[in-house]
Amino acid sequence: MRTLNLIFKTTMFFLAFVTTQLLIAQNTFRCLEFSTPEIGITVGDNGMMMKTEDGGQTWFEIQSNTVQNLWKTSAVDGDTIVVVGNGGTILKSSDAGTTWQPMQSGTTTDLFGVYAREDGTGFAVGRNGSIFKSTDHGSNWEVVIQNHGNDLRAISMYADNGVIVGDKNHIFFTTDAGATWNAPNTVLPFELSFRFVRVIDHTTVFATSTVGDIIKSIDGGNSWNIVYSNSAHDALYRVNFVRGNIVCVGDNGKIIISQDMGETWLEINSGISTDLYCLNFADDLTGYAAGENGVMLKTVDGGFSWEVINYTLHKLDEPKTSHYENMVTNNFKLEQNYPNPFNPETKINFYLPVNGNTSLKVYDISGREITTIINGFRLAGNYSVTFNANKLAAGIYLYSLYVRSEYGNYSKTNKMILVK
Repeated sequence: MRTLNLIFKTTMFFLAFVTTQLLIAQNTFRCLEFSTPEIGITVGDNGMMMKTEDGGQTWFEIQSNTVQNLWKTSAVDGDTIVVVGNGGTILKSSDAGTTWQPMQSGTTTDLFGVYAREDGTGFAVGRNGSIFKSTDHGSNWEVVIQNHGNDLRAISMYADNGVIVGDKNHIFFTTDAGATWNAPNTVLPFELSFRFVRVIDHTTVFATSTVGDIIKSIDGGNSWNIVYSNSAHDALYRVNFVRGNIVCVGDNGKIIISQDMGETWLEINSGISTDLYCLNFADDLTGYAAGENGVMLKTVDGGFSWEVINYTLHKLDEPKTSHYENMVTNNFKLEQNYPNPFNPETKINFYLPVNGNTSLKVYDISGREITTIINGFRLAGNYSVTFNANKLAAGIYLYSLYVRSEYGNYSKTNKMILVK
């Protein structure tokens, strides 16, 4: 009987593992957006949208309210994110990607690129040379150009400067925050179809192509030169600017870095041969890349080395399990106050992995409440507060952190010693 039970348990574990791997393999990631090294979203085909709050180790599928392919995300300001996709799909989140609402785009045109500025101005580009504009952080959109020319694939902006790229050498640039868009003076030596563009500053721009060429402009998009080509013609997709370096990803797991603004390029061993479609850096060191068959990579050194993330995926029809609650709980931190012992001031540091109603209180050794340091809603992040015990007698005190969030509650109490 014990043997049969062992066989049954082993079989069920194997089936669960295989099922999870198949679910992961069905995903094709098209874009990533990380607000911190721990918190990020990814979008992809068939309305797929997921969120992580533990640095990519665990992902939970989110209700996107669409089955259209989703191509590009753009962080607007704070917790606001806009996503575009096929069929004129525009989605907006105001809570860092936890919930999403469809916006009225007024079109059924496939949208491939989006960029939103902090002042609320945003542009979306797509099929047949279409350009759309928003002036209210992505809630409403109006037509700038529609059904005119080849497909437009990406847009990037820096202050009032911006560049749009697309198929068959289609490039437009603006120097007046998108009030007007102009074609460049330079005609490239041969026809390229572009997939992404990154405006670094007022003058410097990089764009990637489907045949593995990277072009660069040093006059805001008015003239261009090819700065990278690869003999295998692996398509290149995302290009990012981090720590003064240019990082680019593409087909067959290709990752390249330039440390001199495109003059020379270093081939990075990604360890995979899967196509990479998206790239995003949460800070100067931590970045993520992802693509076909659910593959996802992570770097913690600015892109010079990468590791595959063997993440756990939870589907929409799964409840928020105790596994996730435990994951969140284990990531909360209430550090020991410093200095300790102290007189009369000490610092208390804590970390919230999720948003929540937060209180930080001080008690005497008998459990009587002395004072409330924090009481109210707090966003996820690191916090440091100073506690002044000038009016208290020397002795042992307790400080307690309590957080109530949508994923459960957390509490922890530490001891501190006041000396006089």
